[in-house]
Amino acid sequence: MYKIKTINYDELASGFDTAVDKNSFYRRIQRFMKEFDFPARRVSSLIFNLLPVKHNLILVLDRANWKFGAKNLNILMLLVSYKNVAFPLMFKMVDNRGNSDMTERIELIKKYIG
Repeated sequence: MYKIKTINYDELASGFDTAVDKNSFYRRIQRFMKEFDFPARRVSSLIFNLLPVKHNLILVLDRANWKFGAKNLNILMLLVSYKNVAFPLMFKMVDNRGNSDMTERIELIKKYIG
């Protein structure tokens, strides 16, 4: 990913310096991503630890809503703001359209504090 600078599987598969068929690498990447578990707590810790400053940061709660065909996708996100850029730490899919409720917000923050 560092070399290709993308998460497009086809482009990633073509980035390996080897004589092995690109389609073989494509299938390997698919299997890896299917079976690999990204624990939210570890990912959020990694993101936070990559920040050069660990104090006076602002946590942000944001909810986004998209329509995908007939389906509504609602995501409640916990982000950390650093130099006016928000980095996502954790998220929760919410069922309802519109605002999240206080219980969902508290649950997300408690999950982060962990």
